[in-house]
Amino acid sequence: MSVNVGRRSDDPDPDLTNVDHFVSVPELPQPPYSSDILTSAGLCVEQQAPLGQNHASALEAKATWGADPLELFGGFRALSYSHNATFKSSLTTNGSAGWSQQCVQPKVTESSQSTAVTLRVGFPDVDWPFLQSIYGWAALQWQAWARGSIYVTQDGPHNYVLYTAGVLELWLDGEPYFGGDYYSFRRAPLVLRLAPGEHQIDVRLLRDVRVMGGVGEPVVAVELELRKAEAEIEVDEDRVIISDVVEGHLAGRYASVPVTATDYKDVDILGVELVDWSCTSTLDKKQLRLRASQTRPIVFSLSCPNEVPPILTMLILYNVDGGSTISKYTFKHKMNFKSNRDVHRFTFLHAGIVSYAMLRPPQHQSLTSDHIQAKQLPILLNLHGAGLEADNPQLTRSLDAVSDLPVWTLFPTGGSPWSGDDWHIWGWADVDAAVNSLPGWIRNTNWQGPSIDISKWLVAGHSNGGQGVWHALTHRPDNIIGAVAISGYLSIQKYVPSSLWHEADPARTAIVQASLADHRHELLISNAKGIPIMQEHGDTDDNVPVYHSRRMSQLINETSWRSNYFEVGGEGHWFGGIMETEPLRQFYEEVLTNSKEAEDELSFTLTSANPGKTGSKHGFDIESLIDPGKLGKLEVCLEAGRLNLCTSNIESVLLSSKHVQNMNIAVVDGQILDMSDAVKSARLIRTMPHGKWQLEATSYYRRSRKQFGRLDAILSSDDSFRIKSNSDAGQALALQISRNLFQYFGADSDIMDQNGAYEGKGNIISVVEGQNVWAGHFQHHPIEIVNGSICVRGDDGIVKRYSADTDSAIFLRPLPEERLELVIWGGNKSSLARAGRMLPMLPGVGQPDFIILSQESAWKGVEGVLTMGFFDSQWNVTRSSFFS
Repeated sequence: MSVNVGRRSDDPDPDLTNVDHFVSVPELPQPPYSSDILTSAGLCVEQQAPLGQNHASALEAKATWGADPLELFGGFRALSYSHNATFKSSLTTNGSAGWSQQCVQPKVTESSQSTAVTLRVGFPDVDWPFLQSIYGWAALQWQAWARGSIYVTQDGPHNYVLYTAGVLELWLDGEPYFGGDYYSFRRAPLVLRLAPGEHQIDVRLLRDVRVMGGVGEPVVAVELELRKAEAEIEVDEDRVIISDVVEGHLAGRYASVPVTATDYKDVDILGVELVDWSCTSTLDKKQLRLRASQTRPIVFSLSCPNEVPPILTMLILYNVDGGSTISKYTFKHKMNFKSNRDVHRFTFLHAGIVSYAMLRPPQHQSLTSDHIQAKQLPILLNLHGAGLEADNPQLTRSLDAVSDLPVWTLFPTGGSPWSGDDWHIWGWADVDAAVNSLPGWIRNTNWQGPSIDISKWLVAGHSNGGQGVWHALTHRPDNIIGAVAISGYLSIQKYVPSSLWHEADPARTAIVQASLADHRHELLISNAKGIPIMQEHGDTDDNVPVYHSRRMSQLINETSWRSNYFEVGGEGHWFGGIMETEPLRQFYEEVLTNSKEAEDELSFTLTSANPGKTGSKHGFDIESLIDPGKLGKLEVCLEAGRLNLCTSNIESVLLSSKHVQNMNIAVVDGQILDMSDAVKSARLIRTMPHGKWQLEATSYYRRSRKQFGRLDAILSSDDSFRIKSNSDAGQALALQISRNLFQYFGADSDIMDQNGAYEGKGNIISVVEGQNVWAGHFQHHPIEIVNGSICVRGDDGIVKRYSADTDSAIFLRPLPEERLELVIWGGNKSSLARAGRMLPMLPGVGQPDFIILSQESAWKGVEGVLTMGFFDSQWNVTRSSFFS
């Protein structure tokens, strides 16, 4: 095979790929479009200087909203190269940008079956230091476009896989792909069927400081690799997830391997068999279908009752397009054998996939007779930073010097090297799944040591993991016995401010900011009061500036609490022994040796932006907010058996049994309540419209607690996602959504037909094109799309109508058993694609419960939103929502 990327077969220099145009548009990040790009040979790029910045806290986040200035001209795809062409730019000299060219050398395999190019783009003519001196790191974020060509010289069409490391959005032969592989995971390639000839590819480049750093020249580097697909399926043997063998036993019985259908035909996985006579395997699902070009993790369980062989030989049984022929794919995996004194891998199920964590059980030398006889030991959670796998020795050996602590040390993944979504919805659900699986580990390995208390955590983390520590402190305070935040940042919004987003109505941006409130740990830090906290930061850190730790220490102090704060002189973001300094060792020991007695007197404030993810503090739990678009606050004062509660924006509060016992009355917002009827626990509900509190046994809210959140609440799924669509364009977008979910979270998706049922355990994503959207499970939902009109019923009962000609929408709907449906709708193919990019994929975007977009959002971003906002506990639109 001969694949020539960006050059014709008769080009005089066979090593160069000819890429005609490159446009750069500096902007601030937001999650952009899926990008999949090149194939084989060298590359010449005609590029243009930055076109101007746009509004967002991270450029990847901005791209999710659209916010591409070139869309005003029909998009980069509509532009033809012209050496004299100029475009307006807010970053360049004279406010205009033109084209330039660069060439790169491709890497071609000996067999010529694959080609890769690395494109490194920067704009040295822009005065970045001056801009940074005024706007800080926000000035170093920009977006750009590059155009190239893939030339296929082989006879007949063939199938190819395209990897797009560092790319978020791309167009190929006039078709858009949004999602790409911005973090360079290489999990889910784009599968293409290419005929002989030239194929134009346009790639959107996005520079995000949080991903690429704020030191040095602000350049973007992406790698594009195209490889010919040789079989009906491709099995990623390097990404097999399987447990280590501990003391002769599998530490976890679940395993998985990613499989891609590369022949543009549906593939049914019929089973996974083991050649080894001593072991058996069972497919997790009776039958699993891969749609054409889809990648899915194949989940199966292992049983080796006698002995685990050093190498497992596995057979994947499958058929193609429903045929009767059963094919087999054989691969081998070398097992790792560990002692229970070693850090090792164990597997567990999370949302229908197999995840893993690294575990070090309590070491024998750390255990006293009390530990061995009776004590349940807590968990030391060590949260990794961005870009680091949980099995990386940099992480797993970072606590070697304190291995004698009487704890179970757990190193979770969060679902990816970027912890899914920065240890928030998906990432923390993975932590919960790992923690809850530890009793199973004890059974699997025949552990004879001390037991485990899975409800008590000493949480530590570095960098993005340090930010994860703040998340744990503010969202799960009753689980935390101590917290160690090392070089952690406050929140995405504080890491890179949104000062250079595209201008927008403050009423619109207020909704975006409210949607991000649950990630604003600095707003929720009151929840940490009473919990021992240790902060450590190098004073020369140029990755996460030390300001973040200094500021959080100050904010903690403002809540009438304190943190132990330690700044390491002359050290940067990471250094040897950073998790084991003497102040940290002392802190670990103090937390683990000091048992905390129940307090008879309490005074604190519990703050929540999302009751679905905020746990209790001292047994007080905010169950529901009046307006989910605003913070809720519960001020608690318990003194001499008398309970006083003051609330703000709270609709329902749960009180644990320890506070209800021996309590006759409670005073809530000045109202005296008789508590004598509360036996085990109490639920206080504010009745509307008068705002009176009353004691209730059960909740009558239509929106369950698990369904609260923003659009990212869809990530709280108990099983594989199910995606249904009603058109060819919808099916293509469903495939793209499935690819993005697996790429960024490792999540599994079952792509169904339109008539697919609503049953099952997983959440559903409905992709709908046309004039109507089918009715949901809840008949009184405030958003309907009928006969070409979008109808939104406001809190006042008045219905606002929007034309469906150029609009698109994305919104949540409830399903039975606390599940959710995410509706993605567009009147035509282009508007459907515009809505599809709003799927929660990258953190920091700020998508509320519902969004209706106009065509102008393609270049204006948030300013192009027609209406957006939140649903309350009855699934009504809240008063704080925005209507144009």
